[in-house]
Amino acid sequence: MILHHSCLRSSCLLVLLLAAGGCASPQGFYSLTAYDGEGKPINPGRSFMAQGRAVYSAINGTCLAYPGARVVVIDKETGREATDLSPHQCRK
Repeated sequence: MILHHSCLRSSCLLVLLLAAGGCASPQGFYSLTAYDGEGKPINPGRSFMAQGRAVYSAINGTCLAYPGARVVVIDKETGREATDLSPHQCRK
């Protein structure tokens, strides 16, 4: 009986953690702009678009293409910088 109760409690905790993790995923549309070391846009007038969790792939792809760049992520719905994702400093 005690073992069954412990397993049930562990299962409930696991479900709660998985549900909370799903809420933290980025949702919506994002615009990404890469800047060089001097703060100038790498591709003036152009930005990359990403939806939802694909924003992580877009950030990583930008860093692969432009090592050392600073990537700024803008939430297209609010027009504000997505502070939980941005700015991101790419490694050189």
